[in-house]
Amino acid sequence: MSRVELTAVGDGTQIGANCYRLTFGDSDIIIDCGLHPKREGIDATPDWSMFERPPKALIVSHAHIDHCGTVPYLMKM
Repeated sequence: MSRVELTAVGDGTQIGANCYRLTFGDSDIIIDCGLHPKREGIDATPDWSMFERPPKALIVSHAHIDHCGTVPYLMKM
């Protein structure tokens, strides 16, 4: 049986750059892909260095900037 893990990719403790990685087997799903509203540049995005492979899917819970603001950046990567 595969192990399931949920990891905060963004800060996880405050509003902004909300992003979580759901891992099971050899698959990753991203839940939210937010932008921190009080930071700029790469500091405003989730920590993408945690990913060794592209995610299988992205789920956005709702359309606030802190939950979907870096979707274009993720798609470009």
